[in-house]
Amino acid sequence: MIEKIISILKDNPYTIPKVLLQNYVKLNITDKELVLLITLINYHSDEFKTKELSDS
Repeated sequence: MIEKIISILKDNPYTIPKVLLQNYVKLNITDKELVLLITLINYHSDEFKTKELSDS
């Protein structure tokens, strides 16, 4: 899963709160949930496309 996160970050310019990256394990957030949060934080479309998110 870490490879997936790295791939996403390399392919797209994302802004990720430092506090999230430093504490997601303490918050009991899984790697998959972290990817989803990063995607949601950086989703810049007026039309929310759940299909795109489900494919991630």
